[in-house]
Amino acid sequence: MDATVTETTAYQKIGTFDANMCVICKDGRANVVSRNGELLLDKWYDEIIRISRNHFILRGIKGYSYYNLTKKKIAPITFDENGIYSEDGKMLLYPFVKDGVVTVRAGVRHLSYSISHDPDIQFKPQFFNLRKLIFKEGVDRIYNGWSGLYDATLNGDNRIDISLPLSVVAIENDAFNNMIPFIEHIYIPRRKSYAIRLMLVEQLRGYVKVDRIFINSMKDLVTNPTGHFYTFWIPSRPFSWQVFAQYSFYFIFFICLLYNGVKAYLHTFLPFHIEMYFGIPLYLILYIIDSLVGRMKLYSRIKRKIQSGVELVVNWMLFLVVLSMIFVPITFLVNDSFCSSQQQCQAAEISIRNINYKLSKRSFTKEIKILEVKISGSENVAWVELVDNHTFDNVSTCKVYYHRGCFGWNLLDGIGL
Repeated sequence: MDATVTETTAYQKIGTFDANMCVICKDGRANVVSRNGELLLDKWYDEIIRISRNHFILRGIKGYSYYNLTKKKIAPITFDENGIYSEDGKMLLYPFVKDGVVTVRAGVRHLSYSISHDPDIQFKPQFFNLRKLIFKEGVDRIYNGWSGLYDATLNGDNRIDISLPLSVVAIENDAFNNMIPFIEHIYIPRRKSYAIRLMLVEQLRGYVKVDRIFINSMKDLVTNPTGHFYTFWIPSRPFSWQVFAQYSFYFIFFICLLYNGVKAYLHTFLPFHIEMYFGIPLYLILYIIDSLVGRMKLYSRIKRKIQSGVELVVNWMLFLVVLSMIFVPITFLVNDSFCSSQQQCQAAEISIRNINYKLSKRSFTKEIKILEVKISGSENVAWVELVDNHTFDNVSTCKVYYHRGCFGWNLLDGIGL
């Protein structure tokens, strides 16, 4: 192929001359030509994307490559449906805009492309209607350059939304600087929303909207169900009297629920009872283990897998303990609340279990006994706690008042001699 072209050569596309060169297209193939008609590339390509004065992306049979015309050097790059990246995947060289949306995949940190540095921007109308920038889960650091996606002269009155992931741990101060006047909202997940908000510069915090209130992603929900549960109920913002009031409300509600629910559970006639009070220390132990494991610095790949496996198991155990401490009491409260008329049994069997624990506070000790009540004709028992009460000592039968709950479980109302 000749190294020069004549003035009569017909081109289907001619780019903008900048630095005395431009991209041309002939017969469906592309090259770079100088002002005097000299072809600057040794061969023609299926597509050439000019991203700045001397930098081009070339698409051939084997995919994309990055070409620095000044150094005449071709560098390997990677690509997917969302863009073209540096070989290590940490830099987005050129984004693909789909319906006004730029999606940033996991691992990307920088954007090297800038609309203002693109001589051929008039041939890329997809950038003129940019409306959303989405950082996917797995993006951990957002460095500079993202403002290069927006240009006021091209976008007019259009506004842009930015969606940040839960995985982000650092955002550079100038990451979105030139974009600030044109941002509509910055969406962040509720879990870690306070921490993510603090990563943004002061001018950007007013644009923040909290979304993904409960589920950030199914993968994140599976790996950290307890974290989702906490942040759904607990305020995700700095401490204040309002937050203190909300915490206090949750705490009082939980204690009342636990007390009344466990009482209803123990008073229900069942084949056996599990003393649910043990759930609180178990919950605290699991919480401490989960916190300690999460802070362990294990750098070996095998140790990291072990650590993540332990975290997952402990997290789910913690989550199930929390659910049981909430939904079991609610179930028995509902059974008690919607019930039939009261019934009486004249000859219920009772037995007093051995003293199972004592409450001690310096100057006094309270004995707590468990009275097991069994209705005649049934093997199910209910429990009644007796504190310093010897009324039923050496008694084998008593009167029992009970009712049937909405789930069909009989519930003890009272006992008498």
